[in-house]
Amino acid sequence: MGSPPFARRKPARTRLPATFAWRSPRTRTAAASTEWPTDLPRRGGLDEAQALVLFASLGIPVVEHAIAQPPGFAHAIPYPVAAKALSADLLHKTEARAVCLGIADRAELDREVSAMLARVPAARVVLVQKMESGLAEAIVGYRDDPVVRPDRARRGGRRARGIYKDYALRLAPVSEEEAEEMIERVKGLAMVRGYRGLPHGDLRALAQAVAALSRLALVSGRPVAEAEINPLIVKREGAVAVDGLVVMKDRTFSLLIEEGCRRRRRGGTVAEIEPPRRAAHAAPPYPRRGNARRVTMDFRFTPEQEQFRESVRRFAEKTSCDGRARARALA
Repeated sequence: MGSPPFARRKPARTRLPATFAWRSPRTRTAAASTEWPTDLPRRGGLDEAQALVLFASLGIPVVEHAIAQPPGFAHAIPYPVAAKALSADLLHKTEARAVCLGIADRAELDREVSAMLARVPAARVVLVQKMESGLAEAIVGYRDDPVVRPDRARRGGRRARGIYKDYALRLAPVSEEEAEEMIERVKGLAMVRGYRGLPHGDLRALAQAVAALSRLALVSGRPVAEAEINPLIVKREGAVAVDGLVVMKDRTFSLLIEEGCRRRRRGGTVAEIEPPRRAAHAAPPYPRRGNARRVTMDFRFTPEQEQFRESVRRFAEKTSCDGRARARALA
């Protein structure tokens, strides 16, 4: 086996690892279809409570929660709790300031809920959840790509995903063994693998959740365009989903139409368009990219990322100016 020549170092650094990482296509065994919950709609938007119901039907442990109705917003969840404005049209809860964490008692709940609903007029009810804690947080996602096919993403914590591009991606559905291989590839989860004496997390439960979410690809008609658990909290024993998003395929199309209208109203300023991607936990966004259908999505950067990009831009401009000055001097 010969080694292909490369004129530059960058192609060698990127293509050689891909060459040695290649594996023959796997043989998939026939899998039984996954039933869609009868009490959930297959079209339109799903709110977070319905998303948690869907995850639970797949076998994923979900946080204890209840829907609190006005005017009293009564619930049976023990304090401390988290309160979230509940609406199928509300995808970006953090940006809308529609999440309140660590509520200690009933008086604080009344104050926070009143202020939150005043900020979010689209919501009328509140999702109350038990506050959970664990050893690590992971993001587990599913997407039905119109060009490729359904895929499964397994990522580290919210910050590690955006900064270090630390994730694993596979075609769905995946088995628990394949999910364990994905977890091994995520460096950010070393903290729950016993690194330097740190406590071990239940990675088997995490792998089971990954495999369970990937079974959305087996639902008849594949009505789900995107699904995400952000975060899935990994504990010493078990894992629990505390936040979720499900976007249906027809809902994705309507969001794209709405964004196109907003783009025209703003004179074509694409940078101001928010993509149909959740940011309930303020995950660091991705840079601008386009897909095969020529739909460009722009993701906003955090202040730290903007500062880093500005410093890189200035360095590039300074290097370019110095290079041109030296060229003129030599000429």
